[in-house]
Amino acid sequence: MWRVATAAMAERSHGPSIMRLFYSVAIWMTFIHCSNGIPWTQEKLHHRAITLTQDEIRAALSHTDLDQMWQRDLRPLLVTRYPGSAGSQAVQEHIKTTLGSLGARWEVTEDKFMSETPYGPLPFTNLIATLNPSAKRRLVLACHYDSKYYAPQWHGREFQGATDSAVPCAMLLEVARALDEELKAQKSSNPNLTLQLIFFDGEEALFQWTPTDSLYGSRHLAQKMESTPHPAGATDTNQLHGIDLFVLLDLLRSS
Repeated sequence: MWRVATAAMAERSHGPSIMRLFYSVAIWMTFIHCSNGIPWTQEKLHHRAITLTQDEIRAALSHTDLDQMWQRDLRPLLVTRYPGSAGSQAVQEHIKTTLGSLGARWEVTEDKFMSETPYGPLPFTNLIATLNPSAKRRLVLACHYDSKYYAPQWHGREFQGATDSAVPCAMLLEVARALDEELKAQKSSNPNLTLQLIFFDGEEALFQWTPTDSLYGSRHLAQKMESTPHPAGATDTNQLHGIDLFVLLDLLRSS
């Protein structure tokens, strides 16, 4: 019953949401910015977006195939995938393989760590895909790929989490695939601004939502980014300074 309901929710969830995501990425690809000698960390405040025409929107959306997205990405993601599980490892491999197969040549890095949980120490892995790692500034699109864990006393209950958050993960993969040629061109045309996709692990609470039993992946990566100089060798800026805009995709459905 749980799995049937999950699949039905997924089938209804992705249409309008992915259209909005494609629209957002298309606008980002046409951003105009004027630095005028200001510090690079302040350039994010000087974006000027171009309004896309209906024809440009249709052209961007024409690259995607929602039925194929269901087969290629949603089905592999709709498994039980709590941290440290076989399903989690399979989903990680699917994300890495998909992005690694694209012509834009994403750099995919892993943020692996152990963290204490109500069930003892568990392994977690964030996946960070960066279109142009040498760019100072990034637009970040993020989601979490883990699913809720149910302990044995729940009598075998499993949670696959279509809207929470397999659909957002599939949407990011579809955007990367459908806009592969455009992203490859943008990579070389704007060396200072790039797209970054983050797939967080451990968003869900393992027992009960508290400040320490939740958001394992995002808390760890935020601390890591804050302590990592950016650009390399910098003394007063870190990777968090490089984020122009952070967009979290979570709990997305048709309405």
